[in-house]
Amino acid sequence: MSNAIKYNQDAGQVVVTFEQSATSWQLHVKDSGIGISQEDQSRIFQRFYRADDSRTKQVVSGTGLGLAS
Repeated sequence: MSNAIKYNQDAGQVVVTFEQSATSWQLHVKDSGIGISQEDQSRIFQRFYRADDSRTKQVVSGTGLGLAS
């Protein structure tokens, strides 16, 4: 959720919802940010990965990838 806020647009939106079943639950975070390029999506959980900074045009360095668990 912090990346959804940090890399969002000015006056952007972050929506958090969840789904629950008898055996599991899922948390969904949706934002109006710039998104992740198709080529970077396959690397989203690679430890410490950062996409090209020039794509974001943000004051914040990086694009918030590297979501290794």
